[in-house]
Amino acid sequence: MVQAPESKIKIVMRILIFPLIGAILSLNHASAEKLKETDKELLLENLEKIQKTAKEKVDARFLGALSAFRNAMSSDSATFELFLNCKERIDFTEKYLKESDFREWKRRETEPGRKMADPEFRLALRHQLRWLMLTLEAASSSANPEKLSTDAMEIIGTIFDDPAKLKKHQDVLGEDVLGTVFAKAYDINELKVPGWVNAPGNLGQVFNSIILPPYRKPERLNELRSGWIRRIQLESLKVEHWTKNESGKNEDGKGKERESEQKKEERVGTIESLKSPEYTKFIHEGLPKLQWEMETDLFKNGDENGAAVRMLAHIEKHIHHTSAKEWADQFESLLSAEQAKP
Repeated sequence: MVQAPESKIKIVMRILIFPLIGAILSLNHASAEKLKETDKELLLENLEKIQKTAKEKVDARFLGALSAFRNAMSSDSATFELFLNCKERIDFTEKYLKESDFREWKRRETEPGRKMADPEFRLALRHQLRWLMLTLEAASSSANPEKLSTDAMEIIGTIFDDPAKLKKHQDVLGEDVLGTVFAKAYDINELKVPGWVNAPGNLGQVFNSIILPPYRKPERLNELRSGWIRRIQLESLKVEHWTKNESGKNEDGKGKERESEQKKEERVGTIESLKSPEYTKFIHEGLPKLQWEMETDLFKNGDENGAAVRMLAHIEKHIHHTSAKEWADQFESLLSAEQAKP
């Protein structure tokens, strides 16, 4: 069972602030008088106490959560056990449901063939929990962007080592980790981390906001390019393995329109015939867009000569792409801006 978190910060503040109000009222009953220096000092002293106590409570809560999460990361089974404990507390205990209700729910949901009986579901939970731990690290005042970038790359790289294995549970990896039962049970679900991405499955956002920023410097162009190449590889794997299931439906469960017989015949015996229509579309439309974004990023961060040559070649190669006109306009704007520099 997950133990109930410590008292809320507001309770602590109430305990401290009531005596403070009493002290102020006893010091001066005349509302028209200005605060004395001694009154100001007392107010500031108590404010400091409130802030210190609040910070200590937050730190203690985070440390407690991290400790439990680290223990649960030892195996898929340990992660699943913590998941069940958190689920019981949030969806049963706190709703005043009987323990027998939870046991019945657990028995039903872990029967063979059910989602929670799938070993890959437990693996997905483990990845989710690991991302939650990194999110807590990102919330720290001493967070190191370089380390966060490296750790984020490692986590999503591990997820896509065998993307087909997690295909059925991509919803777990696309879920906001601060909205999970893990976060709710340890009272960290209201945490705000500016600029952070709360789901490891959101590859584009993870790369743009977390992984690539430390490399956007002229002296780190090789790392920036390598990061982009890795993003393109993972985006390709995601589309290839996660966009279509065995029944011929998309990840949202909606059926695809039938291809014309002529198109099917044209694709027979080709490499494309072995891929899903979604993946084929990505290769022709999505991939060139990502390649253009990569070269634009490199251009803006110092690789003007090399990127400019590649950008022009890219436009020529994909002149019939739906974004070709937009790319040409962007390219012209970038070159014009460079010419305008003193």
